[in-house]
Formats: sequence, C-alpha cells, structure tokens
Amino acid sequence: MTRVAVWLVVAVAAACGVALAASGCSGKTSCSGCIQTPNCMWCGRSGNFTGLDGKSLSRCIQRTDDVSLEWREVCGTDDVYEPANFFEMLINNELTQAGVLAGSGGQGGAAGGAGFSGETVVQIKPQHVGMRLRASELLQHFFVS
Repeated sequence: MTRVAVWLVVAVAAACGVALAASGCSGKTSCSGCIQTPNCMWCGRSGNFTGLDGKSLSRCIQRTDDVSLEWREVCGTDDVYEPANFFEMLINNELTQAGVLAGSGGQGGAAGGAGFSGETVVQIKPQHVGMRLRASELLQHFFVS
C-alpha cells in the first residue's frame, strides 16, 4: 500500500483575492465577517465590550493575539465563536486484495471485465468523508491507496 498525503485547502478567500495569512481581525464588524477570516474569533457578548482596565476591546481578534486570554475571560466561554476545522470518516471499507475477487486471478482489469463477479472493488480509503472547513485554513489528512 502506498500512503498518499492529501492537503485539503479551502481556497475561497484566496479566490476572492484575500491574503491567506490572518490579517485585519480587529477591523471586522460582524460575526460572519470575522469567522470567515483565517485565525479570527468573535465575541458575541451583548452590551459594551471592555477589558479589565476599562478600555474598549475589539469583538474580533486573532487567535494568537497577546490579549486573547483576557479577551476570552471578559467575553465568556459561551459567547466566543471560533469554528474549527472538522473531519469525519463516514465510510472506511477495507481495500480489496489482489486476487481475492472470484475469478479475478489477480490480473487486475476494469470493473465489469472478465472474471468480475459483482463485488465492489475498493481502491482508496476512506471512501466517504464529511468536513467543515474554515476559509483558507489548512487541513492535513492521509489517505491510503
């Protein structure tokens, strides 16, 4: 079996001319605009949003900002919107072994060819996956072929 590394990237923002690096989080004025920017998170807490020192805080900040710990504390856990990439294997059947199909003789050939007895040939794992990805954020997963 050969391991094939597949890099799954949603390039919606890149296609629209947006830089791949997280930038401009603090300039976002809506939750949807914020969470569609790579590495940004939004505070949905109602009312004034000020830090422990009384200074106004941006509702949208970069995940790695120095103020993120204070920001999370002031916002409250239930009001932080920070969608993460999600990957789930839905169908992950074993690969078909050469010569196992009745009458195949291990010679390969196309499905439906001589010796094919109706079994499904599985040539890649997994066969079906579910994903939710943030724009321009990288998800790495290995498939077996």
